Amino acid sequence: MSHLIKTTDEIERIRESGRILAKALRRLRSVAVPGVSLMDLDSLAKRIITENGGTPAFLGYRPEGARTKYPFTLCASVNNVIVHGRPSPYRLKSGDVLKLD
Repeated sequence: MSHLIKTTDEIERIRESGRILAKALRRLRSVAVPGVSLMDLDSLAKRIITENGGTPAFLGYRPEGARTKYPFTLCASVNNVIVHGRPSPYRLKSGDVLKLD
């Protein structure tokens, strides 16, 4: 069982991670407009996270049973893709519903 009580240092690291995530999501929201590709959003997310001292959590993640590591920073789901869509060259269109995590 993992520790439920966090140290002061752990709490501060979690807080800083949240700040980096919030900064990345605010910026992505501002550039997720018609014409931008999902790969452009992925590249921007990686840049923002790394420039602010973070490490993208999804990038290189390999769950048990997976053949390969996940090659992207984001999961980008458009329209009928419910969750965990992969960034692609797809360019957003007016009216698209986009979910990022």
